[in-house]
Amino acid sequence: MIAEPNIKIHKQCEDVDRSGRPLAQELCCTSCYCRPMWCVECLARWFAARQNEHEREVWLEQKCTCPMCRAKFCLLDVSYIEKPIP
Repeated sequence: MIAEPNIKIHKQCEDVDRSGRPLAQELCCTSCYCRPMWCVECLARWFAARQNEHEREVWLEQKCTCPMCRAKFCLLDVSYIEKPIP
């Protein structure tokens, strides 16, 4: 709660598996319309805490839900935001 928010969850990924086939609807990422509220470190901890500890080799391919609206996202959907220079 001390760090300034520096990331936004915005759907940018293609909903396909490793071989390029479309994913089932329930496995697809969804759009998150929350305003930026988290720093990258906090969201990384949130993401890691929701992964299966027995499948660590595929954590970066997995999905998680937004802490606020529960929209499903993957790491490709996380973007840094830029603050305007005064």
